[in-house]
Amino acid sequence: MTPAGDETLPKPVAVDYLAAMIRLTLPLRRRAAVLVATAMLMAAALAAVAGPRPALAQSSSAVLSDALAAELQRPLTPPEAWAVTQAVRDHVGRLREARLALAARAGEAVGLAAETVVDLLPPLGRGPQSVEPPLAPALADRLARALSPAEQEAVAAAEAERMAALDPHRRDLARRLAALTGVPAAQVLPLLPACGL
Repeated sequence: MTPAGDETLPKPVAVDYLAAMIRLTLPLRRRAAVLVATAMLMAAALAAVAGPRPALAQSSSAVLSDALAAELQRPLTPPEAWAVTQAVRDHVGRLREARLALAARAGEAVGLAAETVVDLLPPLGRGPQSVEPPLAPALADRLARALSPAEQEAVAAAEAERMAALDPHRRDLARRLAALTGVPAAQVLPLLPACGL
């Protein structure tokens, strides 16, 4: 039994007290089992206090697979789902290249390193969470000042250049997915930006 008032002891003292009680009262073989059980109970208590973990973002390929399945009105077959995942993976590589070019050009316009600009962009391949908002407000927040008209124009031009560079890749991805799934490319193309592609 624990002495009265033990609830107010700091955690390290309470844990040391518990370990000492286990050492004195239990044989060696049972100590390990009790310590493991105690650790699991403490972890469960901490998890209950911390609350539920946020849901992980769905990947762009999973979101796109769901959208294609909705267009087909049936689930994708395993080979179709695998092919969609591979096509998206290839496309994300092209997105990364365009993103780096955007970061370099926009960073040069406002005086920030390209790595800093990349950090302002949402992560790639995370479905709707990868949709990139306009870059100018994020740059202004990072710089803690309003962008000059020349900087705004340069950032807008860099974004337009990125979109123009991605357009042929998006069309190619839409054609590839159309060939894989049977969904017409004209129906696939509007799905891509909403999936972060």
